Amino acid sequence: MKTNSEIDAVITWVDGDDPKWLAKKKQQQQKLHYQVADEQRYRDFNTLKYVFRSLENYAPWFHRIYLVTDQQLPVWLNVNHPCLQIVDHRDYIAAKYLPTFNSNVIDLNLDQISGLSENFILFNDDLVLTKKVQATDFFVDELPKDTAALSPICPEIDGIESAVLNNIKLINSQFTQKQVVGKYWRKFFKWQYGQYNFRTLFLLPYTKFSGFMDFHMPLSLKKSTFSVLRQKFPTYFAQTNQQPFRSNDDITIWLARYWQLCQGQFQPRSAKFGKYLQLSDLKAIKLALKNPKYKALCLNDVALTKEQVQAVNQYLPDLLEQKYPNKSRFEK
Repeated sequence: MKTNSEIDAVITWVDGDDPKWLAKKKQQQQKLHYQVADEQRYRDFNTLKYVFRSLENYAPWFHRIYLVTDQQLPVWLNVNHPCLQIVDHRDYIAAKYLPTFNSNVIDLNLDQISGLSENFILFNDDLVLTKKVQATDFFVDELPKDTAALSPICPEIDGIESAVLNNIKLINSQFTQKQVVGKYWRKFFKWQYGQYNFRTLFLLPYTKFSGFMDFHMPLSLKKSTFSVLRQKFPTYFAQTNQQPFRSNDDITIWLARYWQLCQGQFQPRSAKFGKYLQLSDLKAIKLALKNPKYKALCLNDVALTKEQVQAVNQYLPDLLEQKYPNKSRFEK
């Protein structure tokens, strides 16, 4: 098994402390009477530098890295690195949808980035690699690597489950669970999935999909998948694009992943490829960085108390500096 195509990385990033950006956001909120407490969605713990260091250390084979921003740049960034491409929202999102502070809009239009390779991997600024990875960890025979596991959607207050449910509605309009799993059962049941096989097994009696297990890991995607979805569901894409802030009526980039799974356009990957950790658990983060058992980590921001935010700001930089001590060529 192999992959011959160029693979790009895309990193989305925002500096939530930037005064100009904050003023623009506040103006839009007042205009729309939008009052959701959403600071954690834009909070920056200065992890981006270490994302780049991890990519240079453990995945030097990337063809190009696209950093997607909203008229912002980190002060430490070497913008002249030959493999780096800075992409502003204005470069690929239609002007009528800007400014946007909706990550779903930012993600759903990524395929419109000029020059982006057909096969690309989406990172966020909370995703770091901790071990050497190969291109075949993400694509094999031109197919994305993924872990196919069914899982019910469990809604939470102020969660994103409403948007995820919208994805499932569209999937159920085109597929039945019985047909998909029946056709691709060798991909939906793998020993490498571990306990997640049981989730899929328990949900098999249902005709329609109730949800997929979403792994917060670097996401392997194909541009052509977006083209198909945009043609099939133009109303839903337009509806999401028109929302400057997250809405319960949105669809998300997970729709592209679900589509790839239902089409059987993926190769199975172990569920132990990466680990999801919350920033509130600094002890677990320290252990995972010091003795890496996984190839990738998601250091996810959650609803932190004021004391927890202070602790993260105090200790996280040291933990990341110990793991990634050497400056990358992406730094000045």
